[in-house]
Amino acid sequence: MEDVARRLAVQIRTWAGDNGIGEPVDRVVLVGHSVGGLLVRQAFLLDADRMRSGEDRKPYAWTTKVSRITLLAAPNAGFDSRRLPLWLRIPFSVAAAVRSLTVEQLQKGSAFITELRLRWVDAFRRTDWPRPVVVQVLGDHDDLVFAEDSVDIVYMHGATQMEVPGARHGDLADLDSATDVGERFGLLWCALFGSFDSGRLAARDPLPGPAFMILHGIRTRSYAGWVGQLSDGLTAGPGPAPAVFAPSYGFFSAIDFALPFSRSRNLRHFLHWYGQLHVEYEEKSFAG
Repeated sequence: MEDVARRLAVQIRTWAGDNGIGEPVDRVVLVGHSVGGLLVRQAFLLDADRMRSGEDRKPYAWTTKVSRITLLAAPNAGFDSRRLPLWLRIPFSVAAAVRSLTVEQLQKGSAFITELRLRWVDAFRRTDWPRPVVVQVLGDHDDLVFAEDSVDIVYMHGATQMEVPGARHGDLADLDSATDVGERFGLLWCALFGSFDSGRLAARDPLPGPAFMILHGIRTRSYAGWVGQLSDGLTAGPGPAPAVFAPSYGFFSAIDFALPFSRSRNLRHFLHWYGQLHVEYEEKSFAG
């Protein structure tokens, strides 16, 4: 995914005139459907935040001309394999277990998805960021990507969500599949070019920290032993009680720990929980 996004960024630079070919453009609108939404986000971050990308250089000019990023049914928090049709769950799980590059990276809680979420939200919280308008569009019949998967949008300045009646994940941008073609066209046009009032684009303030995540180890469960004691100790102190989260991936045996696919599954759980806390809270503290 990283390599594909990097190649996309290079292509956009060329189209936009940043590679010395052709006249520079005045405006850029990025549109991505499904996994394409992840790619345009990553491509934008790679060229807009080059210092964090490992390059001590200024952003490419095209990123300052991006007026809008429209994400059509983009799985911003990754895919949850439990939502896939039954005939796809087994091959998806097998491919992820053997660490098939793209499949593993697309899962909820993968390292790629988590890093993208953190960089995305952090960038849009900065005051020196160009902040193009971001529109997340979902079909109300989408059974792969839900509104809860785009909670990051709520905490980002200049971002909003739209729902399209009757649209599924695969046919959101297909006018031929719409019962009301005019309505579908109007909503998609608005997502690409329409204006939104400041109230709709306002971000929810992150919750005050600190927030503690306490995660148990193998051969135990969530709120037993030291996890419960530490949770009680943190909330019993003087002053406002911090937020304490003690999630669980269930009983984790030594055999499960030795198996790469079960260990990877629990790591994805942790990264997803971490991503949620990072988005929702100002400060983070961890114990484990």
